[in-house]
Amino acid sequence: MEYHNAKYKNLGKDDNVLKEGDCQIAFAKDGLFVVPKEGKEFYLYYSDIDRINNLDNEVNLSIYDGTRYAFYYFGAYYDQFVHNLTSKRNYQMQKNLLMLDVDYQKEFQAAFEFIDSEGKIIKDDKAKVILYRNSLVVIPQKEDFFNVNYCDIEKMEFEPATFSLNISLDLKERLILRMMGGRFEEFKADIERLIKEMYQRNTKMLKEYLPKEIEEWIVIQLARALKQGKATRKSDIEAISPNLWKVLQSTIFKRPGEEKSEEPDKERKAAFNYLSSLAGPENTYIGIRESFTSSDEELKPIFWFLVAFPKKNVIASEVTNEEGHATYFFKIKKEKSPLPEEVERRVKEINRSMQTLNFRKDVIRASDEEIQSEKFARYRVALRKLPYLNRIRKDFVGRVVHISEESWKKGVRDILEKIGD
Repeated sequence: MEYHNAKYKNLGKDDNVLKEGDCQIAFAKDGLFVVPKEGKEFYLYYSDIDRINNLDNEVNLSIYDGTRYAFYYFGAYYDQFVHNLTSKRNYQMQKNLLMLDVDYQKEFQAAFEFIDSEGKIIKDDKAKVILYRNSLVVIPQKEDFFNVNYCDIEKMEFEPATFSLNISLDLKERLILRMMGGRFEEFKADIERLIKEMYQRNTKMLKEYLPKEIEEWIVIQLARALKQGKATRKSDIEAISPNLWKVLQSTIFKRPGEEKSEEPDKERKAAFNYLSSLAGPENTYIGIRESFTSSDEELKPIFWFLVAFPKKNVIASEVTNEEGHATYFFKIKKEKSPLPEEVERRVKEINRSMQTLNFRKDVIRASDEEIQSEKFARYRVALRKLPYLNRIRKDFVGRVVHISEESWKKGVRDILEKIGD
């Protein structure tokens, strides 16, 4: 590590100075290593820095716990220090917010406005927008990062009057991008290309696992309905072709490594049939997604289903082609008797959370104490900053592991009775 001389201040939540003085500072892999001239050295994790404010040869770091650090008197090294710190912190935050997608494409500068589903607005006149294979990441100057998965995009509209691109998402959020200068058409063409490639990859993967006699135009329509892993309702799939739901059930219930076998795994399919019989087939959803590997690796599928029990105020979810599979249950809303639109929204929220976690369900069921352990260190920032991940943990009701058919059915009945009381 290369050390540089500077001065520092450590300020408390009330801006009172806790420590200050001369120091040496160096960039480590995951944070800043600071060695004060007097006192004990300390380590600032990049992912603990909520804000970086560059204030006239003094950089202020706002820490998530409400404290702040100021570093100054770098001399000629100051600009390079701010550049390196911003770059390293941005990379680490993308990684810890589970937004570091595969196959980096391009970066753009843009002004943006993001309106969430509750009408809250975040805006910035000079943000960085990074395109990856499956998503885009917006890095504002002061606000938290956020990403948009291409599979969550419902509609894109170009506004000639303001020269802006309006992107509508499935949970009723909106992202408006503008002020890209001469690169606007380039950006528009790139995001349209990446969405088109997403459908092409999905079509290619479905052709690998669906029966060969399924007509190509049906596979193409199915790829557009499933997008990149959207759990899709039975009625929407049957609208493409009446027999397609039955075909999908024969496709997704497979043991790991046996996804291309012709016959479904009887035990895994029987579990879905049992849940469907209790909830009603109109409340069932199936999802298929490629695992997020780099473009030169073989496409591997993730199969899963969701079953909603509106009267019980709960949704069941299960990945069907993994080892040690289990059924996970989540509350739909705090109060009982959710409306149909509330059930549909909750399905989408669970779907988005699962995709963000890349279907790592141990994060969902871990206790608060376990989340503080080293095993879950990489998820702590995401849980701190992404409300929908906290909600899925909070709404987690329980899981039932497939040990035997009898014990699994009993576990399911116990959870449904407990929730329904």
